[in-house]
Amino acid sequence: MKSRLREDGYHDLLSYVRYGEAQGYHERSTCAARNVWFDLGELSIPDVLHPRFYGEEVSVIANHGRLCPSNNLVCIDGGSEKDLLSAVLNSTLYKVTLEVWGTTQGGGALNLETWEVKSAPIPNYRILDKQAKQIVAEAGERRLSKGESEQQLLDEAVHDAFGIPMKPAELRRLKNLLVEQRVGGAANTEVLLREISEFDEYDLSGFVTNTDATVAD
Repeated sequence: MKSRLREDGYHDLLSYVRYGEAQGYHERSTCAARNVWFDLGELSIPDVLHPRFYGEEVSVIANHGRLCPSNNLVCIDGGSEKDLLSAVLNSTLYKVTLEVWGTTQGGGALNLETWEVKSAPIPNYRILDKQAKQIVAEAGERRLSKGESEQQLLDEAVHDAFGIPMKPAELRRLKNLLVEQRVGGAANTEVLLREISEFDEYDLSGFVTNTDATVAD
């Protein structure tokens, strides 16, 4: 296989393989079990890339570059509506969901296993009309290209499209409180819990559903 890489002109890749062998990676159990230790076989190209770990902010991206991710990302099949799906997953509404859905790790980082992303409730974006889908998708694209300054616009688009019973500003305040509780630890838990309890009156169950997008296991 290495000779084939050299013959086909993949010199940089060949150097990378040789570096791996010099480090002894080819002798490790997983690699040694393969016929060709560095051959991962056919890799699927996901439509949407979702991080497994994050601190205070998380961005989900549509995979227009057709990248093959590492296991630090959860792979989602969004099909032709991957831009719309990634926009919904970048909304503050979804970030609030993750704060109660994920598992807190050491140092306050949030860990999201594949099954947690797969089962997380999100607004059913497939039922939106064409115009609403376009508005949300375009707001999501601006959020990714211009950063946090466009978060409010995306949240308003999601709010209007789905008729969410909590205003975008309230959602962002709730998200910030939950992140502060997770990252800050127990020092101010009592105060934060009192503030978070202010949102108990809202029923967010009527417009969310488990995503029917395919999440790779």
